[in-house]
Amino acid sequence: MLCRNCGRQIGDDVKACGMCGAKTGVELFGMPKTETETLIERQLKEKMVVTKRDDDKSTSILIISIISILVIILIISVIVLSRIIGA
Repeated sequence: MLCRNCGRQIGDDVKACGMCGAKTGVELFGMPKTETETLIERQLKEKMVVTKRDDDKSTSILIISIISILVIILIISVIVLSRIIGA
């Protein structure tokens, strides 16, 4: 088989070209992926990236919310203590 990237002769069962590193599309048991399998795999990877971004955003919102609640509790405590001490 020839590498699709550099044209070098490579074995039929290798996963990547030894010269340029380009993937050959050969998977387990030496069977090539179909275009549909490759497309589905690409779409799944893109979805995983989007999901990770959503998770990161949710985590940031949660942290900001917790910090805000703690600040509010601190302010209320200071007000209450200042009234007790001032009275």
